[in-house]
Amino acid sequence: FRERPTSMTIGEEVARKPRQTALLVFALMHISMGFSVLGQPTHFDSDLAIWHTAIPLEFRVSAWFVAGIVALSGVFSNRLQTAGFVVATLLPTERALSYGWSWLMWVIPGPPRGNPWGLWDGFWWALLAFFAVWAAGLVRKDYPYA
Repeated sequence: FRERPTSMTIGEEVARKPRQTALLVFALMHISMGFSVLGQPTHFDSDLAIWHTAIPLEFRVSAWFVAGIVALSGVFSNRLQTAGFVVATLLPTERALSYGWSWLMWVIPGPPRGNPWGLWDGFWWALLAFFAVWAAGLVRKDYPYA
């Protein structure tokens, strides 16, 4: 058992616990995204191939909040870190696939019409999911077998 030094800076604390820091960032991002979806709801347009908007608003908002809470619980509990990283990856992946499909429907003409910016939007969501997977692979400093 090591006691925490009293002169530890925030940067030293982040360096000591990189997984928890990454989970905290993802948790805050998911919770803020839940508020964003709640404040600016996108309604389903059957003529547009962005299929994540077909999910009812209540489920989308709940998913972002639940994912944020699970990721936040992983910050404080080592046993919940894996679950936190899984949920931090799921919703950005769902968005990346949705926008990627929309771009593909733009490339292949016909109904439903696609989104020409779907590839760009999908790229950023996929990059966010990649960072969650990358952060999950960081070595746990407090794990005795690392």
